[in-house]
Amino acid sequence: MERLIKNDNVKKSRIPARLDLAQSGTGLVLGLFMWVHMMLVGSILLGKGSFNFVAKFMELSFLSGTGEGFPSAVFLAVLVIFTLFIIHALLGVRKFPISWKQHAIIRQQMGMM
Repeated sequence: MERLIKNDNVKKSRIPARLDLAQSGTGLVLGLFMWVHMMLVGSILLGKGSFNFVAKFMELSFLSGTGEGFPSAVFLAVLVIFTLFIIHALLGVRKFPISWKQHAIIRQQMGMM
């Protein structure tokens, strides 16, 4: 018991908590993206015109003089979402057991639940 008390004075790292917070944040952004994406794709149910309006809006056609838009804006959005996905995956992978001993401990704890 004394050993536990002595270790309480050691300052613990906050990095794992910050990484968990970052993983939660990227997960929230990706989840919101999926909901918005489903609603925007669902505009096809309202007709061809509404879907084309959404497509033109996403290409920022209202900002171009010719009305053709900027397809590169869609590419940039895809790049941002893909980067968030990779970051989210890497933050999740760090929690996987990296040795057989850690795996056995997790299995044992799962068995107790």
